Amino acid sequence: MTVIDVRGRQLVRSVTNETGECAVVGLSEECLSVVVSAPGMHPMVHRTLLRTGTTIRSDFALHGRPRGRHAKPAHVLDSPS
Repeated sequence: MTVIDVRGRQLVRSVTNETGECAVVGLSEECLSVVVSAPGMHPMVHRTLLRTGTTIRSDFALHGRPRGRHAKPAHVLDSPS
């Protein structure tokens, strides 16, 4: 899991625990992109506005990546503001 700010700067890079969970604290209020990936799977991106004092939960369902030239692009999910 990687957290990126609007300027494309990586703020956090982490791995999930055995149940697929990961927590990040100490981020400032701003728009962020959370990118998740796994070998052989399509990466996914969730964009959200982080506000001070709030908790954001994002659930991802990664899908297998076909081999060869028929691979589909990653999905992008936008959060409502």
